[in-house]
Amino acid sequence: MRWLSLATAGLLTVVLAHQAEAATPRSIAALLGASVGYFTAESKICGWNLDEQIHKVYARDFVVIGMTDEQQSDAWAKAKTHEAKLMNLPEKAMTPMKAKICSSADHADLLYTIGE
Repeated sequence: MRWLSLATAGLLTVVLAHQAEAATPRSIAALLGASVGYFTAESKICGWNLDEQIHKVYARDFVVIGMTDEQQSDAWAKAKTHEAKLMNLPEKAMTPMKAKICSSADHADLLYTIGE
């Protein structure tokens, strides 16, 4: 009986330690980085000034879904890269893009997405 208790305690320790080290799937982490970059670029392009709220929400939620520090760092790097690509589009591309992504419905959708 004592052996069974020790074995159970040992197994439980291994399982819990493994769960604590579990990472969010790489495909999900990569998608989130690109999404954050898109959202921050959209906010800047449209003049909505939501960058701080976007960063706050995703910083919190990256932890909640179990992203490792490395995954979070990679996601923020991807976000910055994706945002820069969009912000550096030529003006002739930026003008029609603004017309397509800066509506009040788009603004409401982004606010909903970030929980505002």
